[in-house]
Amino acid sequence: MKPLKEATSEFADLALDDQEPLHIIGSVQPHGVLIAFQTPSFTIHYVSENTQEYLGRSPASLLGQSLKQIFSEATVCALTALLQEDDLEVSNPLPIVLAKLPNGDAVQTAYLATAYRTNDVIVLELEPTPAVEEIQSNSFYDCLKPAILNIKQASTLTDLFQQSVQDIRELIGFDRVMLYRFDADHSGVVVAEAVRSDLRSYLGLHYPAIDVPPAARDLFTRRWLRIIPNVNADPVKLRSLTDTDAPLDLSQSGLRGVSLCHLEYLRNMGVTASMSIPVVDQNRLWGLIACHHSVPRLASYETRRMCELLGQLVSVEFVLRQERELNHYLEQIRQVEQQFRQDLLKHPNQIETVLEQNQTVLLNLVQAQGMAIASVIKLFWSVKPLPKPRCKICSNGLQQPTKKSFTPIA
Repeated sequence: MKPLKEATSEFADLALDDQEPLHIIGSVQPHGVLIAFQTPSFTIHYVSENTQEYLGRSPASLLGQSLKQIFSEATVCALTALLQEDDLEVSNPLPIVLAKLPNGDAVQTAYLATAYRTNDVIVLELEPTPAVEEIQSNSFYDCLKPAILNIKQASTLTDLFQQSVQDIRELIGFDRVMLYRFDADHSGVVVAEAVRSDLRSYLGLHYPAIDVPPAARDLFTRRWLRIIPNVNADPVKLRSLTDTDAPLDLSQSGLRGVSLCHLEYLRNMGVTASMSIPVVDQNRLWGLIACHHSVPRLASYETRRMCELLGQLVSVEFVLRQERELNHYLEQIRQVEQQFRQDLLKHPNQIETVLEQNQTVLLNLVQAQGMAIASVIKLFWSVKPLPKPRCKICSNGLQQPTKKSFTPIA
């Protein structure tokens, strides 16, 4: 595996040149199949080209036909009821059963479908239902309970982030899970990590903003999880009923195809499977929980649902704890200000002395190791002196007699 810094720099130009409109990329990943239909006719307007593999029917034979011809009667009734909902997400996943093929060919007939609205159509993304689920639905809460308790009991934001990546790694079994925080310029840094013991740590490493371009950041605010089971899998193109149909908007898609740039970037890092969970602060993308694995891996639908839920919980807890820490910090400032007022009342016109006496409080407040207090009277060094050139620059302004060096606050 190449070092992360090398992987980043090698593909910087490629990322800058990559202007793919990700939401209309025109392809899906091959671990599922896509069908999009119009209501109320149920006429199919878009399909992925792998329908023969999954459904036993060619794309050409499906386009323009009704879903009622390929789904069981019970499935059609369930879909009809689902379409009465304003938010289809609340009913996901929907069990889907295919009607029998006319020629009697054996294909998988049971699927889990995710439904959403876009382009005036209803999109169904189907994934095969395994014979034995990796995690049974009745153990969903049992699997999540320890992780939820760990996250709720984390005492600081640092503990919250570290506990989150550890719990998610235990759920999905990936080689590496890290939490990546965006800075104001959209670059970022790894602030927490759970990694296989024989792999190099990425904790503390910085990424440039081009690693997650604006289009990708926008999509992460619309969907709680993004999975790429195999970076070497061939994408599956979409077909539409007519040439005049608009490109299908895949902003809400779980199967959405992957940018060629991103695939190359992951390969260069030695990553074959990945999963990303956004951390959102009031509709703003604050960070990503990025999961990497060295071999192909598709987490079960139930496991992905649990990771989505944990991601949402981390986002909520992050906002609450951030507000709590901010309020605590503001209270510290208020107490320091109050102490300064009292000290200045006792020692008027001796602000240098007051600052000197309260140096420990001031350093803790701004998380600094040292400071210098300079005035026309004297220069005071605290625990760790500043370099002389910097101190000289800072103190030069205090030598100007045009303004008062300090403004009394009491």
